[in-house]
Amino acid sequence: MAWQMPEVRFWSKVDVRGTDECWPWTGSVNRDGYGRFWLDGAQRAHRAALRFMGRAPGGAYVLHSCHNPACCNPSHLRAGTQLENMRDRDRAGRRKPARGERHGLAKLTADDVRRMRRLYDDGCRVGDLARDFGVCPTTVSGAVRRKTWAHIP
Repeated sequence: MAWQMPEVRFWSKVDVRGTDECWPWTGSVNRDGYGRFWLDGAQRAHRAALRFMGRAPGGAYVLHSCHNPACCNPSHLRAGTQLENMRDRDRAGRRKPARGERHGLAKLTADDVRRMRRLYDDGCRVGDLARDFGVCPTTVSGAVRRKTWAHIP
């Protein structure tokens, strides 16, 4: 493939549609659905879209009014702060709940859960484990049966 100007290469990976519609990124995306583009280092495609439209975000966050991570339509993008970005995320219902010991109400650690599972497999009863770990039997039951803390091996 012949060398192309970065802007030409960028827009060739965007499905440009009507002005009010999302313009999805057709190149590679990360696990959260944000486009990846190499321009002076790896960056998210929606940031590059603003840059190519002469609205370089600098150190600011780039927020989507459409809440579509793959969208590169500059009319759906604006520079903002981290706080604005978090508020937009929360209003749109896209916040991922904290799991495991990162959850604010967690009483167990990942090591507690592993130990609890070993003891349960060795024959300890749920009620005894609940008392020993200072949690209710429902918490123990969910953890040892992997209904909760499923992300812990």
